[in-house]
Amino acid sequence: DEFQKELSDLQRKEQSARVISEQTGSKYERLRSRVVQAVFTAPGSTKPENSLADAEVLKSIQKIIDDRSEFHQQLVDLGHSPPPLVVAMEIPEEENPLVASDSSTGEKKKQGKKIGKR
Repeated sequence: DEFQKELSDLQRKEQSARVISEQTGSKYERLRSRVVQAVFTAPGSTKPENSLADAEVLKSIQKIIDDRSEFHQQLVDLGHSPPPLVVAMEIPEEENPLVASDSSTGEKKKQGKKIGKR
């Protein structure tokens, strides 16, 4: 009977882990899609013809950041006072945060939400 209870608990935990994994994967894909859309719909950028690897997306984002930093420095060198490159912004809470129950207490807790102000 005790073995059956343990087995049932493990199956429940496994199912919960699968659900969280699928939700996290879906959220990652939505975020990645938004990032690709933002990067490659900017004025002057060319839309990629094929699917992009994460490294290619990261390289494109890094180029945008580097170009922006260089332009900022050029403005400073010319005697202008541009606003700082890093600005604080409020990151809205997600509408449906991922939750999992803590098996020892039965409480639900947020998973992976560590974003605050940037």
